[in-house]
Amino acid sequence: MMNLQAGNGPLTAVDAYFRRATLGLRPELKTHQCANWGRKQKEVAHKVMAYLGEVLSGNTLLAGKRFSVSNITVFAG
Repeated sequence: MMNLQAGNGPLTAVDAYFRRATLGLRPELKTHQCANWGRKQKEVAHKVMAYLGEVLSGNTLLAGKRFSVSNITVFAG
């Protein structure tokens, strides 16, 4: 469960924000912009990051007492 939140939460939402609500790095590739969707995903990213911050405020690791894929996903993302 935590692995899904760690991977899909911030990574997907931040990606959608930059792809849809900004010009990004390659504007010529941005043929299907939807700024409203991108801005909504920015809100989602903030909420997920706040949640993960709450989890980490009381724990050293995201899921359990052992280093896991969840930790790697959030760190690498």
